[in-house]
Amino acid sequence: MLKIYVKNKVFKYDNLIRLSMPKWYFENKKMRFLRLILYLSVAICVYIYPSSLYANSSNYVNYTVQKGDTLFSVARNYSINVNSIANFNKLSNKANLNVGMKLKIPTQNKHVTYTVQKGDTLSSVARNHSVNVNSIANLNKLNSKANLNTGMKLKIPAQAVKNTAQINQNNQNKNVKKPAVKQNNSVYTVKKGDTLFSVARNHSVSVDAIAKLNNLSNKANLNIGMKLKIPSKNVVSQSNVNNNAPPPNFIWPTRNILTFKNDGTAEVKAIGLIIFSKPGTEILSSANGTVRKIGKMHGYGEYVVISHQNRYMTVYSNLSGIRVKEGDEVNIGKVIASSNNETGRIHFQIDHAGRPADPLKYLPKRS
Repeated sequence: MLKIYVKNKVFKYDNLIRLSMPKWYFENKKMRFLRLILYLSVAICVYIYPSSLYANSSNYVNYTVQKGDTLFSVARNYSINVNSIANFNKLSNKANLNVGMKLKIPTQNKHVTYTVQKGDTLSSVARNHSVNVNSIANLNKLNSKANLNTGMKLKIPAQAVKNTAQINQNNQNKNVKKPAVKQNNSVYTVKKGDTLFSVARNHSVSVDAIAKLNNLSNKANLNIGMKLKIPSKNVVSQSNVNNNAPPPNFIWPTRNILTFKNDGTAEVKAIGLIIFSKPGTEILSSANGTVRKIGKMHGYGEYVVISHQNRYMTVYSNLSGIRVKEGDEVNIGKVIASSNNETGRIHFQIDHAGRPADPLKYLPKRS
């Protein structure tokens, strides 16, 4: 037997081994086996059970992938398992996510819990989940203009998953036969400097129409060489457009107009008007509506998009000093921004059912 002398004390080698090993090592075989079973049970509950639980979830929340997102980070933000999201979206659990991609976050409840990230606002959270600001505010008992703190837990209202029986029942309940519309979509290869806005403008279709057809966010970045489906100009959704529905009563977006012209060129079809006024002139909402988007785009500066009744939409670009926020309800004539501080000109557009319309057809005639 090996003996070690330390400060006049004798330690036997087998005692040193016993001192260095955890206590459970010396338990009898039966106890070690039970402990192993316990660990395996925990692993199953943590890694396997959640995936099978959410696979049959009846509700989900839409989420738009942001820059830097991974399946792991998204799962962490919702406190669920990576495999749950991957399986629900029919993805590999190692799949890469593209900015603007739509993910469905499964839940067994009527809501999911989202962890607020740095820079989040109620408006951005609502937009990224394709829900209304007020629905999130009401569910969380918040003011619609409340500030969010990083790490805060927010409940996001869920949507119900339609099963095959529900879809068939819905189709049987529709008495109006829809005319068959052949969708001759073209394919466009993204070039350097392209944005969704510029591509939509050059093809005389709306940003939303291209984004929806390609399953992208309308603020998605485009990569050179990317293939985009471009909807045919002749394709109109017969189920959503009522051609007999009256348009809103539009007014000119500023009272102090020096001159105006359409924005077309010999190569590009006109989709709106360029209106000239004095720098800093107040820009008005052309009709009653809701502010849907605010942003900044190369070539068009700061912009505001307002939706109106019967699927009409107005777009105001080259702005400065924007005075509204996404989600705001605005009345006709409300000041939403100022004209460009340097040139005084703005770009104004009216869309109907996802297609650019001639603004002069709807605006009052000027003498």
